[in-house]
Amino acid sequence: MCILPLAVGNFLGPLLLGGLFDTVGRKTMIAGTYGLAGVLLIAVSVLFGMGVLTAWTQTFCWMAIFFVASAAASSAYLTANEIFPLETPAMAIALFHALGTLIGGVDDRRGGLRGGAGGGGGGEVAGGCFGAAVVGGGNSGGDEAVKPKQRR
Repeated sequence: MCILPLAVGNFLGPLLLGGLFDTVGRKTMIAGTYGLAGVLLIAVSVLFGMGVLTAWTQTFCWMAIFFVASAAASSAYLTANEIFPLETPAMAIALFHALGTLIGGVDDRRGGLRGGAGGGGGGEVAGGCFGAAVVGGGNSGGDEAVKPKQRR
């Protein structure tokens, strides 16, 4: 039941923000939504480190992050599929999924999400800030416009 609000945020993000990617511009919106998701991750990491989040407020914060980040990810995925051959995005997704599963699900040296005792240690805040830097900083692509290839 606790995952349902995250799924709602994940579903509503592309649904409600999707039109802006066409009117404002894909590149601007991808950079903006990934940047905003990074800023929100840092803010939630700091609040978590301070111990001020309850289960409800943390769930709401994650809902907001999923709302923004899922819209960015959906648009970036569509853009990658327009630019690269079909096999390239599929292999990239498979690789990152496998690495994420290996690091987060198998490597239990850090305590992981499954067995770690939370409560605002410095490791969680540092990890959240690192994740925010990856999400927010990974969108700086260049100034040239995304030009989709012509399909026949």
